[in-house]
Amino acid sequence: MTEQARDLEAELACALALQRATSDMLHLIRAHPGDLTTVLNGILAKAAELCDGEAGSITMIEGDLQRFMASHGPAMAPYLGATVPLPVNVSEVVRFDDFATSRRSRPASVEMARVARVRSYASAPLTDDGRVVGSLHMYRHEVRPFRDAEVAALTSFADQASLAIGNARSKRPGLAFTIEPS
Repeated sequence: MTEQARDLEAELACALALQRATSDMLHLIRAHPGDLTTVLNGILAKAAELCDGEAGSITMIEGDLQRFMASHGPAMAPYLGATVPLPVNVSEVVRFDDFATSRRSRPASVEMARVARVRSYASAPLTDDGRVVGSLHMYRHEVRPFRDAEVAALTSFADQASLAIGNARSKRPGLAFTIEPS
């Protein structure tokens, strides 16, 4: 088998895995309407699996802060419920090859890199009715940059989390997000 054939086979396997994961997440959203804790934690776990992330979190915007609403992996558990300053670029996909040494990192980010051992990082925005309401974050404990295909998968999971949030809000207008341990 040629190298090109192996690459195509690997791409096809990734696409099929993402398709299966998307189906699983849509079933999870349907089975737990309004139960954001279960759904967001399920999305994080599947995103970590497919994106090869060692930890992950979902944050929701509260004014000029973001609150950690869901976490995956022991390194992020202490942040559940905590708030940190809102980054400037929440409306776009963000990727840091080395979060700890990036000049774009803010003091809160540098602290998180130290405490939670975050090195490589990627995030994608969550939207509801066309406005950014949060972000899905994926972390690695060593410098191992996220590939384009992994960032595309992360964006797909962010879209699924956005769908779950919109679904929960449509079923319970005025829904205030609560934090429940996973």
